[in-house]
Amino acid sequence: MYKCTNPECGMTVPDDQMESKVVRAGSKLYCKKCGEPVEHVADAPKQNGTIQGAQAIMNSNSENHIYTGDNSGNTNTTNINIQNGPDIDAITEAFGRLQEQTADSFMKFMKDAAAHGKDDKLFSEDWGEIDKSNACTCNSCGKMVPSQHYDHQQHLCVNCLFKKASKFMDKNLWDEAADEFKRVEMISTAKMLPEVQEAIGICYFMDDDKKKAKKYLALAETPVSYYVLGFCFLEEDTDQAIRNFTKAAEKDVPPAQEWLKDYYLKGKDLEKAEIWLLKLAKAGDILSQFQLANVYLIYADARKKKNKDAAQEYYKKAAEWLEKVALKDIDIAKYQLGDLLLNGNGTAKNTTRAIELMTQAAENGFIASQYNLATIFEEGKYGVEANYEKSLYWYKKVAEQKQDQNIAVVAMYKVGQFYQEGKGVARNYQEAANWLKKAAMKNHVQAQASLGTIYKDKLNDWEEAAKWLSKASKAGSIEAKYELGSLYLMQSAKRPERKVESITLLTVAADNGHVEAMMKIAQCHEEDGSYTLAQDYYQKAADKGNGQAQEILDERFSGKTFAEKWRKFAGSPIWGIIGSGLSKLKGCLPLIIGAVVILFAVNMCNKACQSCTGADNSASGIYKQDIFTEQEVDEPAHYPTGIKQLNKDIKALFRDNYIYRGTKSLSGDFQLHFIITKEGRAIVDSKSIPIENKDVVRAMVEVMNHLPKQWQPAKKNSEYVNQYVDITIHF
Repeated sequence: MYKCTNPECGMTVPDDQMESKVVRAGSKLYCKKCGEPVEHVADAPKQNGTIQGAQAIMNSNSENHIYTGDNSGNTNTTNINIQNGPDIDAITEAFGRLQEQTADSFMKFMKDAAAHGKDDKLFSEDWGEIDKSNACTCNSCGKMVPSQHYDHQQHLCVNCLFKKASKFMDKNLWDEAADEFKRVEMISTAKMLPEVQEAIGICYFMDDDKKKAKKYLALAETPVSYYVLGFCFLEEDTDQAIRNFTKAAEKDVPPAQEWLKDYYLKGKDLEKAEIWLLKLAKAGDILSQFQLANVYLIYADARKKKNKDAAQEYYKKAAEWLEKVALKDIDIAKYQLGDLLLNGNGTAKNTTRAIELMTQAAENGFIASQYNLATIFEEGKYGVEANYEKSLYWYKKVAEQKQDQNIAVVAMYKVGQFYQEGKGVARNYQEAANWLKKAAMKNHVQAQASLGTIYKDKLNDWEEAAKWLSKASKAGSIEAKYELGSLYLMQSAKRPERKVESITLLTVAADNGHVEAMMKIAQCHEEDGSYTLAQDYYQKAADKGNGQAQEILDERFSGKTFAEKWRKFAGSPIWGIIGSGLSKLKGCLPLIIGAVVILFAVNMCNKACQSCTGADNSASGIYKQDIFTEQEVDEPAHYPTGIKQLNKDIKALFRDNYIYRGTKSLSGDFQLHFIITKEGRAIVDSKSIPIENKDVVRAMVEVMNHLPKQWQPAKKNSEYVNQYVDITIHF
């Protein structure tokens, strides 16, 4: 398969169809579509699906970032700069070859080099007085020419013979053209010879006969012959090739200057590249103007930490050249100039014009501008007012792009987040899942984790939830391990084998700093009677600032065992007072002590049982906030589809997904007391559920967290607030 080296072109063609889209110039292949070199590849390149960052053609000063999964699957911030400065190869590829360096133009140059202007030179040749006895009449043009400048075999003068050779060249009949030019060589004057020898050398070069080409090109010693001679030496002697290209470039042969600047750019010898870039840029070559601007950006970035003044001078030069390129409606130049204007590098800050330039480029489909605008409007950067609707619009445009799948996948994830959080659009979990799934199918780890969580908590499709959470968990996402562990824990009563999997996943998440996982695994250990482990994880959560964990430690783990509590109590001063009083009771003392012990033990067991349910699903610090009653708010919290539907949803979830040991069915009315947070989340107080079976209590709490609809929070003074809610569920 053949593939164009220009990433913006992206042309690929099977071997058997090569001639339809590829043209050969000498030993080289070029794309007919864009003119860039074509390379042969073993097979079509495969897209790397794992997103560990996003590449974009961006200036290193850009402060843009994306949220994506790293190797561990965690959400992190990743810069999307190419490197610590613009990469010359990348920006050149992104820009494309605006100069006509196509295969056709390459051959045209060769033909023009051999023929351009030479007709005039030949026709203007001063023959002096012609001796008619030693002259001939050309059968083609009818002019009299000296016999030594007349081809007696073809009966053509030197001028007409030259035209005939040029026609062969125009038809790419290089061998025939070479033969005709050699006839011209035989009857040329000394003034004609260099150009004729140059033409012969070009013919042999295009016919892949480098040995003969070198011979004639070396004899010619013309600027163009030096240029072609450079190609003859290129594969065997690079230094010799560079010497010939330099001779041609110094004699103002633009293609030679272009070859040298490209060679030095690829070799990262920017100082030598700058020499030829400046010549070409001043001559009006747009690509060179753009590349020169990026060389100055590299210079500026290298100096911005140690010499800010010098850096600003280079930024200024870059801005001047980018202005020229941007005027030619080149999108990447508009984007880069906009970035300089946003940051005030090399020019005064001008946010309005910067956004205008980037918008123009974005509307033309330039992906870096689209992504940059999306982040600017999302975060309200550079003094631009945050606008989620505009941000979502541009993220969607990026997500639809095909030229850069990495950044498009990141945008799909971002669009999913917007629908999930209701940013710039009404909250829609199904639509969020649709977008997240697009990114998840491209192996975006964080999208997989978020998708699984939505299926688990909002769409109640636990099979899909397990599928995507499992993928993200295997990829290393700590959040996915927690969510999958929580899901397996909910299902463990119906499927006991999942209890072990749940504990393993939650432990890994907890050991990696996930606070909610610490709380859940602590509750599991407490339920199983492993109080030391439970205390360890509660302590870890408390150390992370979890107020609920600290409350549990104070209430239930201030003494590790009942014996320790008893010894502490017995050694206190108050015990001396109580003891002196009790000594008077004598015979009743054992009964009183026994009663105290029993009451204390019952109290401890009750508290432990409340912990074991895992039912207190409060967020850290929620009870320290203002919580209002229904009568105290302006608009009470409510379930969007009403109480009757809420009752149906709870019963359906409970019966479909929770079958717990010792409780085959539930019946009767149950009063639930809980809080609807200002974010629309239900926090159930386990103490308010009048069911003795702790598994059922935990199930009821989980059900409240997996309802199909999001609660509508209460409003007070036009702001969302927390509210107590009481409802009766009928089974």
